[in-house]
Amino acid sequence: MECRHCSAESGSSLVCSPCRRDLTDYKQDQLTDILRWICIEKVYDPRRNQYQCFHCLGWFAEDEICADHWPHTKKARPDLRFDVRNVRASCQACNT
Repeated sequence: MECRHCSAESGSSLVCSPCRRDLTDYKQDQLTDILRWICIEKVYDPRRNQYQCFHCLGWFAEDEICADHWPHTKKARPDLRFDVRNVRASCQACNT
């Protein structure tokens, strides 16, 4: 994957390690939105027009699904905050 900030190789993360510490709040918000879309597009079922929660396997509308950092939380592993392998689609109930 290519870093969305400097275009360097970033592994499975949206942003490389050197750029991560220089991100503005605005850029972090943008990357969080991109990460959410990458995460939830994988679980979209066009026949149902809904998204499936990784945890409870229920089906939800787009505004009821989010990207949940799993298995490592953002606080426990801040280096994985923008890693696409560390997020799962989650309904609001399962994400609390």
